[in-house]
Amino acid sequence: MFRKAKHGVMDARRDLRRLTPAERDLALDWFEVVEFRMKTFSLPSRLSAAIEFMVLKAVLGLDLDDPRAVPASIAVNMGYASRLVIFESLDDLDPWADHELDELVIRDASGEIDFERYEQDEGQLVGLYRYVGSYGTDQEKFEAIPGCPPSVWPGLTSLAATSLHANMESQRKGSIRALPAEHIGGLMRLGYVLRCVDEALDESADSTGGRNGLLLKGS
Repeated sequence: MFRKAKHGVMDARRDLRRLTPAERDLALDWFEVVEFRMKTFSLPSRLSAAIEFMVLKAVLGLDLDDPRAVPASIAVNMGYASRLVIFESLDDLDPWADHELDELVIRDASGEIDFERYEQDEGQLVGLYRYVGSYGTDQEKFEAIPGCPPSVWPGLTSLAATSLHANMESQRKGSIRALPAEHIGGLMRLGYVLRCVDEALDESADSTGGRNGLLLKGS
């Protein structure tokens, strides 16, 4: 999901300059809508938030006290909101469905997601972690997700990287070199796929404004 990156804010701005005026305008319009949609929730669903924290911890080495954790989580939310916007905009787009995903989710006797088992053993999340990561690391697989807009996605991720880096510098949220633009793009792909997972499981994003309970031990 995250390549060894040397892709910084100047590279992100160059990416934007490579777009045609029409592509750039479309990316800017979409970025504005996605930013607005992000304000309606604080985290993905309880289960998806746990997968997110596992990625931040295992792949990027971040815990919740790291100043980069906030912008990293914002990048995930940006990808998550992007999928929400796409799904709400396309009348003919069905919710994500995958039998493989159904087999990975642990349920209790009533058929509900067994959050108690996930809380007792975070290793139970590994299958879902790998499932989500398989879409984040394979560009062709990610772009093949129904509704995914590959023509606009590079512009959106470059805009997000430029915005997040500017905020990190102004608020001193860690070094932007430690959260390069390519990592931000990977986090956005993660968020996009997490929303697909929540669609398939009929889970809603957390709109309480707080953390939603299922976090990794020691985070």
